[in-house]
Amino acid sequence: MIVACPLLGWIAGVNTFHDASHFALSTSPAVNAIGGALFPQFASMYAWYHQHIIGHHVHTNMPYHDPDLVHGTDIRREHDLHPLEPLHHNQDNLVRTVWHFMVGSWLGLGGINDMKLIFSSTKSYNGFIPRIPATNLFLVGHVLSRVLYYLAQFGWPFFTFPRGTPFLYRLAFSLLPAMIHSVLFMVNTQINHLSPAAMKASSHDWTVHQIITAQNFGRLDDDNHPLAWLFHFTMSGGLNLQMEHHIFPTVNHCHLPAVARILRPLCAKYGVPYNVVPGYYEGMREYIKHSTMKGGQPLPALAELELLKPDEQSERGLIEHANRDDFKRSEEKGKQEQQQQYALKKTTRTGSISPADIASFLMLVNPVVASLAEQKKEV
Repeated sequence: MIVACPLLGWIAGVNTFHDASHFALSTSPAVNAIGGALFPQFASMYAWYHQHIIGHHVHTNMPYHDPDLVHGTDIRREHDLHPLEPLHHNQDNLVRTVWHFMVGSWLGLGGINDMKLIFSSTKSYNGFIPRIPATNLFLVGHVLSRVLYYLAQFGWPFFTFPRGTPFLYRLAFSLLPAMIHSVLFMVNTQINHLSPAAMKASSHDWTVHQIITAQNFGRLDDDNHPLAWLFHFTMSGGLNLQMEHHIFPTVNHCHLPAVARILRPLCAKYGVPYNVVPGYYEGMREYIKHSTMKGGQPLPALAELELLKPDEQSERGLIEHANRDDFKRSEEKGKQEQQQQYALKKTTRTGSISPADIASFLMLVNPVVASLAEQKKEV
């Protein structure tokens, strides 16, 4: 029960809460609000908007901007531009990593960060993300709701278990479900961006930046392991298609596989790295590698990604480029013809006389003049 409850809670929550927070569960704001409020073990919606929706999705992997790079800076260093402390040198230690994963969700994001947001006197969430204005009544209600959640989450074993139940047994039922849920949360979120591949480049193009600073896991359309894909997609609530989610954050995750089938060949065509690992195990290996490199061995400075030019692409790209040139030439020719027609209409409308108009006039007038001349001779 200690394992089954948080596992089922995670699967139900990640497939509901995350989409609801991105307004992708329904077209109804009320349904999205209810869908997010039903799973307080993830975070409060108010804090999640600052941490994830506004902070992370807009400023992905940007130092001092992305809140996901600066939470827990006392124990972890996620970017080489952040100060290096002695404690960071062994941040890839397995025990420290497991402990960080066990408390990161309910104690860090859902607890400490939430209270800092509410009680801080500053006007920003992390020194950069502006705080969403809220009334005092809302803030009081928010704090009370979080207190009630923590009482229900951690206090129920001490009040509902029969007398004589050992204290450690009650404590286990109080803490372990939250810790297991936190591990599931951290595994499915940290391996998506905190990897050497996702940290090695940047782009001034927002869409390209969202792609190259993310990492997918689980192989889509793998005919040899179809159940493996279904497992990763269900367990992550579609978070394993992180690049597609970042480009279209308000699209429900059930549509992301269709987006991935379009995006991957498009990235290959224009030379945009499409980072993907086979599964959770490989994703965690990349995360540990990233942790090791940040622990005193900084990565090279972020490099601006240069997209392939049309003449550097495949033969298909060259053909398409030639077709585009032909289209441009025909388009320019059409514009010239339109301009000539417009000029002709303008000339007619303004009453200006062109040589063609004079010639046409003379052709009409000459017979009349000749007829008048003959009549004059007869007279």
